[in-house]
Parts: sequence; C-alpha cells; structure tokens
Amino acid sequence: MLGREIILGSIFEKIENKPGLLMLSGGIVSAVMLACLKDMKTELQAVFFGYRSSKNMDRRSAERLANYYGVDLKIVDLNGVYGSMPIEYPVKFEKFNDYYIPFLNGVMVSVAVACAYYSRRRNVIWGLTSNSSAYYSDCSVNFFKSQSKTVYYGTNSNVRLIAPFLEVSKAEVVRKAKKLNVPLELTQSCFSNFEGPCGKCFGCIEREHVLKFNGNVF
Repeated sequence: MLGREIILGSIFEKIENKPGLLMLSGGIVSAVMLACLKDMKTELQAVFFGYRSSKNMDRRSAERLANYYGVDLKIVDLNGVYGSMPIEYPVKFEKFNDYYIPFLNGVMVSVAVACAYYSRRRNVIWGLTSNSSAYYSDCSVNFFKSQSKTVYYGTNSNVRLIAPFLEVSKAEVVRKAKKLNVPLELTQSCFSNFEGPCGKCFGCIEREHVLKFNGNVF
C-alpha cells in the first residue's frame, strides 16, 4: 500500500499546480480525482460530456459534484455524434461488452484536449482506471498510452493527458475517497436511462461490489 501511495504521489506531482481540465463523468473515480485535485489546490475547470439525450443522472451527479467542490463545469453535448442509446434489460455477464460505445473515450479526450488548449490549460486529467479494460478496450493502459502520445504531438507538447488512477483498482480509489471524505452519495454508476440505479447493469454491479468490499461509505 505504501508503494502505491508513493507511485500516486509521483504521478500527481506531474500536475505541478498548473491549470487543469478534469473530465468529470459523475462517477466514483472522477469524483475522487476531483477531491484529490482540490486537496492539492489545483486551479481547475471540469468538463462533462453528455452522450445519451435521455440520460440525465450523469449530468446531475457531475453538476452536484462541481457545485460541492466549487468548480466551474463546462457541458459538452455529444448526442450529435452518438444520439440516444437504449439498453435492454436484464443483461447477462457475457454481454457486458454490449455497453461499449465505439471510441467514446477517444472522442471525449479529443474534445477535452481542444478545450484545454484554447483555454491555456496545461493538463487534461482523466479519472480512468483499467479495471474494465477486459470489456472496454478504450479503458486499457495501451489505449491511454497511445492517446497520451497523440495529445503530446498533436498539441506541440502544450497539453498533457494524465490519468493518475490508471493502474489503481477501484477498491483503492474508494479507500482514497474515505480519506478525503468524498461525498460518494452524489455520484452514480448506472448505465441505464432510468431515473434511478437499475441494479442490473455492469456499472451498478461493480459499484455494489466495490462499496461492500470497502464497507458502505454512505
């Protein structure tokens, strides 16, 4: 555990208190990332990407977190790219990959980098963990590394893509949340279009498992 803290510390040091843009999804990992950055007193703006016209839970969570931490939140609508994406229930474990939205993370990173470049923000911070990379290829370490290089060369090294939690488990992220008193009750993880958690999708199942493993934090 100490080794992991040292690794995280060295990664966060790369942010160097320079203005950053956080990709804020409204989920647990991005919420804890926001708390870490505020704890470091990083000058910060957040961006939320909407990509299902009927799915408002994510946006509400992002707005509540931004308000809680006093961070300006920019809303970017990607529905023109992806439109409304209905999901059928119940789902089976072997069908988790049905939730994969083609190159969604790549699109979000590209737009975030453009926003950061034109607002003179040095770092784009991504609350990414590779836990789900078996189901989602754009959550993998290799995907992040390729995107990081693209950002570096595509902005003449003016913007950096940073993912401090990339190789950290979500269980460890939740433990970090406890230390920083992150209001996880403001977050949401459900993939459905319902107004409340469905309890059946990958996001809900993973969230329940991680929170039970670490003790209920609500």
